[in-house]
Amino acid sequence: MPRTVIATGRIDLRATLAPLAALARDPTVRLNAGRFERATLTPDGPAVVVITWSKGEETAEAETFGDGATWLLERTPGLLGCEDDVAGFAPETQPLRELWRLHSGDRVGRTATLWQTSRGSSCSSASTAPTPQFSGVAWSLIWAGRPPGVADLLLPPAAQDVGRLGYSDLHRYGIDGKRAENLIRAARVARQLQTFVDRDSRAASAALRSVPGSGSWTSSCLLAQT
Repeated sequence: MPRTVIATGRIDLRATLAPLAALARDPTVRLNAGRFERATLTPDGPAVVVITWSKGEETAEAETFGDGATWLLERTPGLLGCEDDVAGFAPETQPLRELWRLHSGDRVGRTATLWQTSRGSSCSSASTAPTPQFSGVAWSLIWAGRPPGVADLLLPPAAQDVGRLGYSDLHRYGIDGKRAENLIRAARVARQLQTFVDRDSRAASAALRSVPGSGSWTSSCLLAQT
């Protein structure tokens, strides 16, 4: 159970981590006041990160569990936005100046888990069902396993499992044909794409855009979060 204390400064951790918990009733992640838990699949195996903090303090404690615990802990500062350098950023024009005044503690967390991030985006936007959130729940409940260390969370589906699915498997959970096909293609190359996560962003962007259905907008969003 690797553990460390991370200097976060004035980063608003709840606001920074909230996008990762945006999919309603997603059982892979949990965000409460002063506590964040996320189950994920790393290149070294399944893992869970637990981050705790107190209001007004400028540090957070991170603890990880599972085969991928060390890999995940090494990347936790990025998850909290600590790798962003905002020194000297002082916009002078509106509305940017006002937005920065209101949200200067917000950061874009870096998950380093490309497949899980792309899965979450697909679940939230690729649904034809009346309630898009249901697709997110179905993804996790049907293809996930139990993570180490934390009760009541589930691991996301593995890319290789999704890559073996067909259109009909996804359509019944509200993911339409073209997006289902694109998602399956992405799952089949997820392992190769993950190798670009810690490399030059230009190479990673080119690799992402080479996947059918992943254009400039999609690749930019994924690069910002991974």
